Amino acid sequence: MLKRKVEALQHEFETKLASAVAEIRGERGDQGEQGEPGPMGPPGPSGPLGEQGPPGKLPVAEAWVPETVFYAGDVVAYAGGTFQARRDTGQAPSHSDWICLASAGSDGRSIAVRGTFDEAADYHRNDVVACNGGSFIALKDGPGPCPGSGWQLVASPGKRGVTGLKGERGECGPKGDSGERAQAAPAILSWQLDCESQCRY
Repeated sequence: MLKRKVEALQHEFETKLASAVAEIRGERGDQGEQGEPGPMGPPGPSGPLGEQGPPGKLPVAEAWVPETVFYAGDVVAYAGGTFQARRDTGQAPSHSDWICLASAGSDGRSIAVRGTFDEAADYHRNDVVACNGGSFIALKDGPGPCPGSGWQLVASPGKRGVTGLKGERGECGPKGDSGERAQAAPAILSWQLDCESQCRY
């Protein structure tokens, strides 16, 4: 469809060009072949401003196909990017016949929480670790010791809060069990009179 439109515009241009050439030749024929044309006169006044045309739109992008001729202005998708042809071409979009409208992006990588920092672990860019009470994110693969130049502080540990007000005294608890007998007050458990050694008659 686009090819037919381009061919129609080209035919219209050639027709107008041939008409203009014929008109110029006719004017020169009326003057005859005697003498040379006079000096060019001053330019005429500017014509009125034409009506505003519709907003321009890029052609619908189509996938680039090898061994296919694309025409100037065609837009294709190639290797994740978008390209527009500068001229009629059969070359791949990496050629100078194309202009890059949008290049392919790289896959994004979300953060990964890796727990407490471990010197023996292998860390990568966007890994998040806990260290010294704070949180750090790796700026590159193999960021080295934390904290360090390979890490960015995300959250630092907070300061100790102000001591709160003293609470009210609680109610008295229930009475506890009696203590062991060894801890009770001394008491005589039994006694025996030794008359042989202590009594006198």
